[in-house]
Amino acid sequence: MSDNIPRKDVVSELDAIASDPESRAKRFERAKKKGDRYRAESERALSARVECAELRAELEAQHAAHESLHTTVRLNAQIEKLKKRKAQLPRELQSIVDRLATSSAMASNQVSKLSEAQEAVAAAVSKHRDESHEGRVGH
Repeated sequence: MSDNIPRKDVVSELDAIASDPESRAKRFERAKKKGDRYRAESERALSARVECAELRAELEAQHAAHESLHTTVRLNAQIEKLKKRKAQLPRELQSIVDRLATSSAMASNQVSKLSEAQEAVAAAVSKHRDESHEGRVGH
């Protein structure tokens, strides 16, 4: 290893550099002034990788938002079509459709609550197993 590269904890060094663009720029300029091309190019490459990762994350977030918006628009269009079809039904059938929609929403809510309860039971069972295992190992 070269004498001019500090021997620090690499992970904390990279975290510090990656989290602060101004720090990266200052390190690059210092290395450039010292004539340490290797260090300067390393700083520049790290800055480029960090910027690329940030742009990729932003692009993925925008893509997810676009997909969500597209889904919402599509669902809203389907809702409007269904409302128009419902309006063409006789009053008695419209009432049945409304009751079915309410029942469906309630059932969906109950399914969500049941899933949450199952997850809570699974977590409790897992915790109990872990505690039982620790008790046997320590015994």
